[in-house]
Amino acid sequence: METGDIVFVVQEERHDLFQRSGDDLVMEKEVMLIDALVGFSFKINHLDERPVVVEVKPNDIVKPGDIKECPGLGMPVYTKPYEFGSLFIKFNIVFPNTLTKEQLGGLKNIFNPSPVPIVEENTETVTAKPYDLERLKRRIEDHQHRQREEEFNNGEGDEGGFRAGCTPQ
Repeated sequence: METGDIVFVVQEERHDLFQRSGDDLVMEKEVMLIDALVGFSFKINHLDERPVVVEVKPNDIVKPGDIKECPGLGMPVYTKPYEFGSLFIKFNIVFPNTLTKEQLGGLKNIFNPSPVPIVEENTETVTAKPYDLERLKRRIEDHQHRQREEEFNNGEGDEGGFRAGCTPQ
């Protein structure tokens, strides 16, 4: 029999936790606000099923979108089987929906809140409220539609600056 090459085709499977990026692994982790401020640890099962505890030390405050690196927890480096890439963790901070009066008071004691502005006689005070993103998108689309109609009606919306229709005689 004639000798030849053996060709292997390897296909990656999706993983629930990790995404591969070359020799590195990437994952996302949700963290409660209190943990992001005071430090925390969490356990993951690595691809080889070994448990790994990841620590974020106190005073290493995690902000929304921060990325931390865990060297050596990635994939094996090609042609260097004893070297590994890194695990990168992107953090999403979960903020509380409400706070009790005690919690508000405690936070104000811990942090120095912004100073209250001096209100002059003719100063208007308004309260900022949550907005509906879908409603905002509709308002923008309506505004753009009205603007296009206005441009068309003023002769700016079609080629050559001419409008269709009858000309007065």
